[in-house]
Amino acid sequence: MNNKKHKIKVLIEETKGPKRTKKEKHPIRNLLIFAGIFGFACIIVGLLFNFLVMPQLTRHGQERILLDVQGLSWEEARHLLELENFT
Repeated sequence: MNNKKHKIKVLIEETKGPKRTKKEKHPIRNLLIFAGIFGFACIIVGLLFNFLVMPQLTRHGQERILLDVQGLSWEEARHLLELENFT
């Protein structure tokens, strides 16, 4: 009978889940670690945008001069810009 109670007690203890331990209290250290990781990630994302994404969006190295169409009628201005392949 004693052995049966012991087995039940062991099963109950096993099903309770892991025992909780006290968490380490280092909020400043955790904040500094988070800030460092966040800052590093921001730098990486900024560099990716600066050197990979933005040159593709702005067509870097493919500069063209825009004609001065001030004072021209709509039809003349549109015709000149279409000749230069502007849309």
